[in-house]
Amino acid sequence: MFPGPVFFHELRAAARRRRTFILRTGIGLLLLFLLISFVGQGRYGLHSPYHEYAPRDVANLGFDLFLATVWVEFLLILVLTPAYLAGSIAEERQRKILPYLLASPLGGVEIVCGKFASRLINLVTLLLMCLPILSLSLFLGGVDPLMVWLTAGVGFSSICFVASMSMVVSLYCTLPRDAIIATYAIELAGLYLLAWLNLVIQSGSGWPQANWLHRFDAVGEWIASLSPLNGLMDDLTSGQGWPAALLRSFLAQIAVSVPLLAWATFRLRPRERGPRVGRLRRFLRWRRREGGPLRLGPRPAVGDRPMIWKECSGTLGSSSVPRFALAVFLKVAFAGTLFLILVIACLPAFKEVARHGYGATEPPYASRSLSFVVRSVTTILYVLAGLLSCVSAATGITSERERDTWISLAATPLEGREIIHAKILGTYWRSRFLLSGMLFTWLCGLVCGAVHPLGFVLAALLTGSLLVFPATLGTYFSLRCKTSAGAIAATVGVAVFLNLGYLLCCVPTLHGGPGTASVLAGVSPLFVAFSPFSYQELDELLHGARLVDPGIAVGSILCVIFYGLCSAGLYGISREEFETLVDRPRRQFRHPLESPDPAGIEFLDDLPSSDGVVFTADEPETPPMIEETTRPQDR
Repeated sequence: MFPGPVFFHELRAAARRRRTFILRTGIGLLLLFLLISFVGQGRYGLHSPYHEYAPRDVANLGFDLFLATVWVEFLLILVLTPAYLAGSIAEERQRKILPYLLASPLGGVEIVCGKFASRLINLVTLLLMCLPILSLSLFLGGVDPLMVWLTAGVGFSSICFVASMSMVVSLYCTLPRDAIIATYAIELAGLYLLAWLNLVIQSGSGWPQANWLHRFDAVGEWIASLSPLNGLMDDLTSGQGWPAALLRSFLAQIAVSVPLLAWATFRLRPRERGPRVGRLRRFLRWRRREGGPLRLGPRPAVGDRPMIWKECSGTLGSSSVPRFALAVFLKVAFAGTLFLILVIACLPAFKEVARHGYGATEPPYASRSLSFVVRSVTTILYVLAGLLSCVSAATGITSERERDTWISLAATPLEGREIIHAKILGTYWRSRFLLSGMLFTWLCGLVCGAVHPLGFVLAALLTGSLLVFPATLGTYFSLRCKTSAGAIAATVGVAVFLNLGYLLCCVPTLHGGPGTASVLAGVSPLFVAFSPFSYQELDELLHGARLVDPGIAVGSILCVIFYGLCSAGLYGISREEFETLVDRPRRQFRHPLESPDPAGIEFLDDLPSSDGVVFTADEPETPPMIEETTRPQDR
């Protein structure tokens, strides 16, 4: 009967884990940074020319603080919920504990709902840290108490929606790593597809050829309500219709969460008994493809470097036809969206370049707009490539343990340098699709006059050099951690802290002073975004104009030096850690046969032996004989 022993065991185990205390501290510091940013800077800060505030200004401060806190809360929900619940069932399956749970008298409700409720309680206690700031914003005024209650309800329903989706994904994944990555991918795709579908329904109703879409406006609103962020903030900021929008979002998410959780509960035992192929799937043969997995292209032959071939020669493939079709569809949709955005932004800039030429002195309005698009796309793709590098590098060694191939890999004559080097190169290979998108974006900006040729070269070099750090960092944690989930959490946590979290300690220096760019030296996406500079920005920088901050160049140099040193140190430590992990002897001595004793070698010129060298053994010296002497009294 629910809650059962699984619930209490998971609740105690989650409270004792180290990551719980780390997350509490990190969320508290994040909220403190948010509060200081609103109170100590900007219009309401100490540097503001306003010294007296009217009640309306204080109310505006409370409302802005409330909106920022709600944004942070919903972003934390989207980030933390899959990490907490996506590996719940897959972890038990990986540790071979799930068969024993199913063999016990426990039912599916006690197992699935026990894990769901315990981890949900732990996650809710973390998010309750936002309550003091919400109460402060309510005290300042400008916020309706009904809005606070409704946003709290929508936050709880969003947690339930993402958590139930994570449980379903964990049910069908073998490894926790795959479950976590798949849940994040579904989140991103869901946010994009829901927003796109709602936009098509609402905008299409105004077309003369698509008047029939007007009938589905209500359906589009309910579909958009499934996303915690889509349309919610627009209704809050507009001040009209927000109670109905929040209530609709709450009801829609709860209505979807209950069937998902019920599906994961009642499909647990049938899923573990083995898949049953239905008639339709048997007819279409979509369950498994005979004759090897489907691939977009053949793999090359194995060369002299087997580890590099293993890590850097894989292509998109799957033994399941639906999975293969879904992967191809997502890649095509992503490439088509990027191409459409760049085409819309490049056409005016290309006409402007054709009229005035490259580096024209007239105001290049279209080129500046294209430069903004190029930098926005570059930032998004760089962040995604960095996260993908962290995840792929963090699972490089732990996946070998989970697939029981680690012992065979360590038993090969391959050196640690070859294995570590191949694992790091493999992260670049897995990010090749995103890197190709960045390269295509820079080429479009270069052709249309929005990117200088030196900016193109600088962007390519800076991106390639900075992505070495997440690869080496993930490889190091993959050697130290036992599971892929722990390695991913440690790698992503450290990378986020070094790229953004350390600014919590630098709040007093972020007032726009001369050293601000140096303080921001750890934020690598910032300098990658500024690297594809234009002709006008280079001219302004060379002529001493203040439109471009010269501190950005200093900050980029410091950024490259810092992450370069960290990458070199982590690479050396990873090699030493690998040798220690596989218990191989360090080559700090020479074998006796490599430097033999000259006394044991005899060169014979008259015998045609191989190499003219014969190894002889020295005869051991016989110890001197000791004569026995007897004393006179013994005779």
